[in-house]
Amino acid sequence: MEILRQLLFFLDKNPIGQLYHELDIQLKKSKMGADCAYKPELVFIKGMTRETEPKRIVAPVDMVLEVVSPDRRKYDLETKRVDYEQSGIGEYWVADPELDSIRFWRRQGTVFVEVFADGDFFRSEAVPGFKLDINRVREEF
Repeated sequence: MEILRQLLFFLDKNPIGQLYHELDIQLKKSKMGADCAYKPELVFIKGMTRETEPKRIVAPVDMVLEVVSPDRRKYDLETKRVDYEQSGIGEYWVADPELDSIRFWRRQGTVFVEVFADGDFFRSEAVPGFKLDINRVREEF
């Protein structure tokens, strides 16, 4: 919730795009033609206005946040990361309350590279001008 609060506060003062909660993102079609879609906890799209609430959006988007489920840690950290990477997502944030950690991957060319907070703050490129206060997030874990 703290990540959501910080993003909403920033976007209220800097309306550069829209933040969505649990919005379906269609990533790609499988080899058999089936949809591959995820519903991350948060999705940010630069330049999008809130005129309508989409039920589903087609990737790529600028940023997604997933909160790790303890029984699905490998799926969230590996499978989803690869799928988001291959679908052109700009940044992938993973909050893991059980491990008291937040990890970040950023697109560089065609691949994700893990990036780290600068001290107590993570500076997002996908949400220009936004810096996440890591300590405030950890207090919520």
